Amino acid sequence: MNANAIRAQMIAEFEEAANEHRAALAGYRNVLLGEGYIVFINGFGINFDAQPAPNNMRLLNNPRPCGILGGIQMFNRENAIQLAAGVRDGNGQVAEAMHIRDAHRNRIADLELQIQNLQNIN
Repeated sequence: MNANAIRAQMIAEFEEAANEHRAALAGYRNVLLGEGYIVFINGFGINFDAQPAPNNMRLLNNPRPCGILGGIQMFNRENAIQLAAGVRDGNGQVAEAMHIRDAHRNRIADLELQIQNLQNIN
């Protein structure tokens, strides 16, 4: 496979991924602004294990990256901010609370930039 074919394949894959994120974004249009927050760090959403706790509460632990935003746990804004404050990467960077719609918009923008960069290669 030559370089042009590889580049065309990468562009097609990035376009497909961007379209998947656009479809997901459209599906989240009715998510309440205060209820669709995720914990996000280094381009990845974070999922947690949930264990029962007293008073019908859940104890969340074992944060780990979730590469697919469709399978990410969502929280209200306040809880997502609190959870994010306790998650750090190996370099000490603190996670952030981000609305699921913004996470999809960011992924779309990243993919579009990569597509543009690949199209600009001579």
